[in-house]
Amino acid sequence: MVLLTVEFLVFLSWKIFRNDFEYWLDLEEKSLFAGSLLIRLIVKVVGDWGAVVQFRHDNEIGGAYFTITLVVTIGAALGAAFTYEGPMVEGGFSKGNIQQIVLVASVSLAASFCTVLALAPKKQRGSFFTWTTCSQGLANTFRMQTIDQHKFNIFRCNQRKWRNIAGEEVTEWLDNKLEYWLDHPDEIEWFTDYNKSLIPSWAVKKPWLMKRLHNKKVKLLIKQKANSKGALSAVFEKRATAVGLNPRGSFGAGGTFKGLKRAIEIEDDNSDESEDD
Repeated sequence: MVLLTVEFLVFLSWKIFRNDFEYWLDLEEKSLFAGSLLIRLIVKVVGDWGAVVQFRHDNEIGGAYFTITLVVTIGAALGAAFTYEGPMVEGGFSKGNIQQIVLVASVSLAASFCTVLALAPKKQRGSFFTWTTCSQGLANTFRMQTIDQHKFNIFRCNQRKWRNIAGEEVTEWLDNKLEYWLDHPDEIEWFTDYNKSLIPSWAVKKPWLMKRLHNKKVKLLIKQKANSKGALSAVFEKRATAVGLNPRGSFGAGGTFKGLKRAIEIEDDNSDESEDD
């Protein structure tokens, strides 16, 4: 337990030192600290002891850190098994059996990891040894995408992670694309009112474009999101409180999609009645 605690504290310190602690999901600001801490803890433990290679992603543990901690985990398990001198549980495994089990498990884990490296495409092997941060990864993904719908996914991520790195590029991209998207709604089907509501005001430099962007439904969506007390935030608060953290606010589970849909329907009905009058 002491080893796990120390290892996790080192991991958190490393994330904080690289300004990479906050999670990439667009969580509510009041639950951002507690949510990030809980997710980092879960991902780190599962990634270390389950060798889930997907967690080497820049958004999670990170490639090089994942590989290093995997080696450390195997070494710690072997060291603990072969240096333990305390009493054994009566009726349980003998010390020799425990050492054999740990040895087999460690060798199997190491062999599996080496096999993954050997079978992985050459261009993906580098992802096990990269020091790229989550912020850098989000910005790089935006730059590499060639399809607007895919580039737009950056707005679904925590903008505090990527604004300082790619904010100007995103603004320039919107300046070149936004008017066309608004003028051709039948062609750009993915540019829905919900997606419009994801665009932060700082990213649109032209006031007249912002005015066109924020129609009645979009304004309603933005208002609903601002007042929403998401269920995910409620879970984070509950878990954070349980472990003695201060989530700096309380959250309910309101603001459901059904309520939002009904509010939009009412807004449409009111608009139709105004037109009839």
